[in-house]
Amino acid sequence: MKTDKLFGKGRRGRRYVKAVDVIKANGMIPESSPLAEYNYEGVEFHRWDLIVRYLAIENHFSENDYGWELFRKMRIHQSSEFGDGHKQTDYDQSARTAFERLADNMKYQGYNKSNPIPIHAESLRLNGGAQRFVCALYFGLEKIPCVLDYFDPDVNYPMGWFKEHGFTVEEIQLIKDGHLRLFERLEDYIWE
Repeated sequence: MKTDKLFGKGRRGRRYVKAVDVIKANGMIPESSPLAEYNYEGVEFHRWDLIVRYLAIENHFSENDYGWELFRKMRIHQSSEFGDGHKQTDYDQSARTAFERLADNMKYQGYNKSNPIPIHAESLRLNGGAQRFVCALYFGLEKIPCVLDYFDPDVNYPMGWFKEHGFTVEEIQLIKDGHLRLFERLEDYIWE
């Protein structure tokens, strides 16, 4: 699909992208859904980190009691991958605090349009802004402020990543169930 048809006009090089187009491009529609055929062809869902972030938001708004623990566990392992190579064992509470502030700000003030989400100009892959993107989905934004770029990072969190990093069978099931709940929420708010 040509991206020039997907983007609306925006200020200062920003574009408003339909959330549903980013969802399709990132293979986010669960395979069990009859709408899974709308995922872009050949794209598999490898961003389970987005679902863990969604569960943290649910936990923040008292919709579950485990999201922050899964988020903490994921962040410890992510931090060790992006750091100096040493395994991090302590959790940086500032990550949760900043995420909570983002969720609260979006709830009470709406999306801060001066912070667009970077996406790849052709593939619509998320290049950053994962927490802002998940908050936008949680709050049912139909269009999301984005900035297009050509940087194509290898952001890859398949379910195997979580298994390799010690997530239990029960925790993985909570993540899978959260994926289905997120999509049910999206169907109510933004699906065409």
